[in-house]
Amino acid sequence: MGKISSFLDNTYTKILLGATCVVLLIMLFMQRTTRQQFKEVQTLPFHNTQMEVVQDGTYKNALFTSFLKVEVEVTVQNHTIKDIKILNQQGAQEGELEEYAKEMVSANSSDIPMPKVKNTRDINFPKIVFISCVDSALYMGVDEKDKNPAPVETKDDKTE
Repeated sequence: MGKISSFLDNTYTKILLGATCVVLLIMLFMQRTTRQQFKEVQTLPFHNTQMEVVQDGTYKNALFTSFLKVEVEVTVQNHTIKDIKILNQQGAQEGELEEYAKEMVSANSSDIPMPKVKNTRDINFPKIVFISCVDSALYMGVDEKDKNPAPVETKDDKTE
């Protein structure tokens, strides 16, 4: 019993135990934040808008989550995305959303590839929000007769 008592009285041991507690608390907070973000992106609209039914025009949309606020303006001409302007963004790294916009213009689609992930910590939540924002803007340019009755839900959207 004396060895344990003297071990706990050591200043370095107290510092190590305190640092360990802080690291564990940070990890718990990050896990909670990831779960909250995951729940938020599950509620975002995804219409899987096909460019051949999008009319010429400029369409604005904004999405606000607890971790990202984004407003876009998408210009379509001859069923082609000509430009995606990011009017407002808060919560994304500098240049991150612009890269996604370039991918979408290049692919002429709001459906840009997402890498496979093994757990929720690896999910790129800002990219998902941006995709939903642009897709919803494009959906505004779809004639009422061509609209889906409800946003598209894919197998990948469900957790197992």
